[in-house]
Amino acid sequence: MPATIKLKEEFGDALAVVLVESQGADEERFMKFAAKKKWLGRDLMWTRERPFSTGARGLPNFVLLDEEGRVVLKGNPLSMHGQIEDEIGAAIARARKGPRNLPKAASKVRSLASKGQWAKAQKQLDRDLPKASGSDAAALEAEAAELDRRFDAELARATWLLENGHPLRAEELVEALMKGVKGDDALTARVQSVLDLVEAADDEVAAAKALARLEASLYEDGPDAKLASRIAKVAEKHAGTRVAKRATRLAGWADQ
Repeated sequence: MPATIKLKEEFGDALAVVLVESQGADEERFMKFAAKKKWLGRDLMWTRERPFSTGARGLPNFVLLDEEGRVVLKGNPLSMHGQIEDEIGAAIARARKGPRNLPKAASKVRSLASKGQWAKAQKQLDRDLPKASGSDAAALEAEAAELDRRFDAELARATWLLENGHPLRAEELVEALMKGVKGDDALTARVQSVLDLVEAADDEVAAAKALARLEASLYEDGPDAKLASRIAKVAEKHAGTRVAKRATRLAGWADQ
C-alpha cells in the first residue's frame, strides 16, 4: 500500500487506482482497517467486487491496464515496482501526446485536450479537419470523437461527485472546465448545465463545508471516538442531504 499511495501521489488524476478487498471482509470492516492505516482520502477507489480474475492466488498482486484498457503488467507489485512506474509513465505520455505516428494536427488536439484546454482543442479541429484528407483526416476525426468522449467523461465525473456527496469537489471541477471552454459557446453550454445543478445545491454545499475539516482529520490522523461523534452530529444536522449519508459512513469508519 505505501508504494501504491506514492504512485498515486506522483501521477495524480492521470492514474486511477482500484483496490480490491479479497479476503472476505465486509465493507465496514475493511474501511475501518483502511482508516486506521491512514489510507483513505487519496482518491483511491475501494471495492469488494473483483473487476476480473488475475489468475493469482497469493497476495499482494496487481494488474496494470494501459490507456486503452489493455493488460500490460500483472504479478507481485513488491518485485515489479520499477516496471510498474515505467509503464504508467509511458501510458500517460501516450494518452497526452498520442502515438508516435499521430499526425501533427491531431497530436496538437490531443495535447490541448490533455491540458484541459477544451475550447482551443475544438478550435484546432474546426480549423484543420475541413481541409484535411486521407490519413490526416481519419486521425482528426478520431481525435474529434476522443475529445467529445473525454469531455463527456469530465462532465459525468462532476455530476457523479455532486450526486454522491462531494459538491465542493464537483464545484472545483466545473470551475476548471469553465476556464477550459472559454470562448466556445457550445462547450460552455454543456458545462453550464452541470454548473446550474451545483449552484442549486446550497444545502449540499453547506453540509460539505461542515464536514470538510472533520473528514480531513480522519484521513490525516486516523480513527477516534470523539471525531466519530462529531462527524455523526454533522450527519444529523444536515439530514436529508447526500453529504449526510456519506458522513454517516465516515462516522462508522472513524469509530474504532
